[in-house]
Amino acid sequence: MFVILKNIGSLILNRGIDSFLFLLIVPYLTRVLGVEEYGMIAYSLSITFFILVAIRYGFDNYVLCRLHSDQSTEYHSIVVSNIIISKLFIYVLSLLIVTTLSVLFLEEYVCLLILLLSISAFGESFNTSIYLVLNKNTKILTFTSLFRLLYIVLLSFIFVGKNGGSFTYAAIYASAYLVSALTVCFYTYHKYGMIFKSDLRFATKLILSSFDYFLNKVFLTLSDKIYILLAGVFLAFSEVGYFDLGMKLYIFAIMPAQLSCVVLLPGFVKNKGQSDILLMKLISAFFLFLVMLSPVTNLLKHYVDVLFFGYDTNSNIYIYFYLSSIFAAASVVIGELFLLPKKQTKSYFLSSLFSFTLAMVVFVFLLVFNGISLHTFLLAFAIFKFIDMGSKSFLVYRYI
Repeated sequence: MFVILKNIGSLILNRGIDSFLFLLIVPYLTRVLGVEEYGMIAYSLSITFFILVAIRYGFDNYVLCRLHSDQSTEYHSIVVSNIIISKLFIYVLSLLIVTTLSVLFLEEYVCLLILLLSISAFGESFNTSIYLVLNKNTKILTFTSLFRLLYIVLLSFIFVGKNGGSFTYAAIYASAYLVSALTVCFYTYHKYGMIFKSDLRFATKLILSSFDYFLNKVFLTLSDKIYILLAGVFLAFSEVGYFDLGMKLYIFAIMPAQLSCVVLLPGFVKNKGQSDILLMKLISAFFLFLVMLSPVTNLLKHYVDVLFFGYDTNSNIYIYFYLSSIFAAASVVIGELFLLPKKQTKSYFLSSLFSFTLAMVVFVFLLVFNGISLHTFLLAFAIFKFIDMGSKSFLVYRYI
């Protein structure tokens, strides 16, 4: 149990620092650049995130479920190396698609921001952090995350707002992720004595074998960003900035559940999905944490607004997102720890597809009868997460 908590803690420091970054940098950006220009950055990052999701594909789950300590270093070298090759191929393909669509439908300013921020997605191609998680070696992840945090915060405070604006911040952000990903990659190969070995046939096999894992995650990850993209189409960039802030709080809230599933998944696969009472207590603690966050944040709404924007927005966006986080965390735990170990990948995918489709129907209904507004988007997002939790719960009731 101590090892599990240690690995979860390291991952929270690694990926959680990315979520914590906004607590330090967003208040500065919204004051120096303004909420509207920050909304442009947030919108560009959401588009870049589509490239990032495509690159991650289903390789993390492939590593967690297919690799183990009994296999040779040579075989691990082949797998890790060809995952990098596969990611680079997906990166180039995704960048071409996103660039083409951006040039056709977006302003030149936003297109250039997207191209600059896509360097961070290029860095993700070399990210081998999941292999370190598999080997219970996450210290380097903490150090690189701290470096990334300090790099972005310090350089942003120095250069953004005085002589630079959005492009300066985008360059700082992208280069930080590129350097940290390359550092982790070099460390992994050196630490485990691996050699880079390319095999295009094996890379193709990896892409095909990981496709089911990708489908299972694509709706969970991309569906959230789709709401920001739609907000950019229907709402002003200033309201996109507000929506993005709420989304960051939402991601921060569900992060413990997501990272716990990454750590616990290999054990659940090995034990055929059966958990012990300690793990259930751990999961229950996360949900208690989420339930407590919602009213506390709403009570402190004025101070949160002043921190991020310098004034009271008179908005209830936070309660929407924390209710959504409770529903989303339940979906993650049910799917990752109870459905995937039971090899219910097809049912999991169909459930996500059903939830997404029904949520889009509800979203259109709300736009027609409730009008186009920020609160309409927030309500539609919360309803989507509730539907997804319900469909996953139904699968557990039916199959487990």
